[in-house]
Amino acid sequence: MIPLPEVLKRLMDDKGLKQKDIADFLGISKQVVSNWFTRGYKPELEQMPKLAELFGISVDDFFKIMDGKVVETNTKGGLSENGLTVSEAYQMQKKISELQDQLIQYQAKELEEKNRQIENKSCLRPDQDITSTTTTPKLAD
Repeated sequence: MIPLPEVLKRLMDDKGLKQKDIADFLGISKQVVSNWFTRGYKPELEQMPKLAELFGISVDDFFKIMDGKVVETNTKGGLSENGLTVSEAYQMQKKISELQDQLIQYQAKELEEKNRQIENKSCLRPDQDITSTTTTPKLAD
């Protein structure tokens, strides 16, 4: 397990943040944040979502980092996963989700159009051809 101060330091370096920035964002004193680094104190559990938000990661990712599942450092000095910083990986995942949503919407429209075409065909009488809808006049007796 990676110590909390090390994880925070790497995430702060990745985002260019200082302890004061964290304190201001969380609405706590700089001394409280400083204690995380020097006295072994830990953030309150209810602060974790906001702390993760500040770093642009999920709470789950934050704990994965602490468990050592994302421990490489890249050339930018930030934590990385597959050669990307955590924030870059998060942004990429966000973009992928947006593209997936767009694809689903497109496919839904395509399916709707296909269903409409099928419905239109089924409305025709079985003996009626869609290409010739004119009737032949009857001859008088």
